[in-house]
Amino acid sequence: MSGYLEQLEFYKQLLPTVVGNEEKQKAVLKQIYKLEKQIYDAAKDYEEELSSIQTEAAAERKELTEQYYSDMTDIEEKYEEKREELEQEYADKVEEINSQLEDDIADLEQAYEDALESRADALYDAYGLFDEVSEKDDVDGSDLMQNLQDQIDEFKEWQEVLNDLSAKGLDEALIEEFQDMGVSAIAELKALNNMSDSELQQYANLWAEKHQLATDQATAELEDLRTETQTQIAALKTEAEAELDEYVETWQAEMDELNQNMVDELDDLRAEFKQNMKTLNSDTKKQLESLKSEFDEKMGLIASDTEAEIQEMVENVEQIIESSNWKSIGQQIVNGLIQGINSRSSAFYSAVENMMNTATNTAQNAVEEHSPSKVFAEIGEYMVLGLILKKSSLTK
Repeated sequence: MSGYLEQLEFYKQLLPTVVGNEEKQKAVLKQIYKLEKQIYDAAKDYEEELSSIQTEAAAERKELTEQYYSDMTDIEEKYEEKREELEQEYADKVEEINSQLEDDIADLEQAYEDALESRADALYDAYGLFDEVSEKDDVDGSDLMQNLQDQIDEFKEWQEVLNDLSAKGLDEALIEEFQDMGVSAIAELKALNNMSDSELQQYANLWAEKHQLATDQATAELEDLRTETQTQIAALKTEAEAELDEYVETWQAEMDELNQNMVDELDDLRAEFKQNMKTLNSDTKKQLESLKSEFDEKMGLIASDTEAEIQEMVENVEQIIESSNWKSIGQQIVNGLIQGINSRSSAFYSAVENMMNTATNTAQNAVEEHSPSKVFAEIGEYMVLGLILKKSSLTK
């Protein structure tokens, strides 16, 4: 069975054979118009369906792509947060270890400084700043009253003397020591206050020398303690470094695992995306192939409402052939040709003769097994087409 395009070609080639027969000419033109409209409608439907499939596929590709990048961003952000947590944990741990190390070192150093200061003070205080102590006389109540008044007066005087000595530029540590002695040292402080500037400076130098001697002696005596303290500090630093190294190793392993998990998750997402795209492309290809196959099938099948009309046309041609002799047909064909084919007339006659011989042989062979009317109807159809095509080739 022929399709729309073959039908159309058949009717176009049949059209010249029915010129002069208005009814048949109208029927052929009607079929040509109908087939052209069917072809146009089929092509339009095909294009619209094709566009719909491609648009839908493009939308799905876009959706898959957007979802892929969205999921990829979510994964990267999730692991970035985990990295930040690990990095913050690392920073906190380092700070904790270093802070603990500083505290431990400060404790050791403070212990050494306390021991040094304590020993220096002990050595310094081996002698009082003013050693001589006078014996006290027996007193009565009035003496006590007088003594209290004297103490108040003496206290005020002691404050004035301290202020005077401080104003003379003595070392603050020496002034603090005078303050620690209290009012009982008023006499000695008054004596110091009455010294000349050079004498007072000499006294301050002697006081500083005494402090230095005590400090030097204490330092020498506590050398082993200082060494031990330094050793302990070095051990603390070593322990802190070892702890940090161990933590860094653990932290790096966790970070590597985190990065690998992210890579694996991204690989899985990428593989899923590729598979989804592959499936989409495959489904789209199948849809397009199905659409094309349907279109080709539609263009290649005779419409049911035209098949009978085609058969009628063929039978009419058959009747013309059966009611005419071959010579008459040949004469009508030759008379219808333009002068330009005269030079090819011998070839034309030869082709007609061969066609007739073939048709006769075919008919004789087919009569034994098939209906003669069907065989000659088929011969008539192809004969007319052959004559039309031959005419076309001869006029070129």
